[in-house]
Amino acid sequence: MSSCPGEPPRRDLAPKRQEIKSIETSLAKLGQERTRLESELTGLDYGRDPGHARKVTERHSALLEEIEQLETRWLELSERLESADG
Repeated sequence: MSSCPGEPPRRDLAPKRQEIKSIETSLAKLGQERTRLESELTGLDYGRDPGHARKVTERHSALLEEIEQLETRWLELSERLESADG
């Protein structure tokens, strides 16, 4: 079982697979938080408690950015694995 030049041996792919699993776990947790925050956002009374509304809005924004970064990393790793398994 030889690998092509420039491609890592299959055992070197294990850390990438582990990172993908870790990212998937994180995305699931962040997805739950996103759902909770979006539900909370729909019921916020911005006039009554602007401090809380700002806090929830800022967390939601940061969460979306974090999810996007993780999804980008997941896609990058998945493409590498696919080309290595190819």
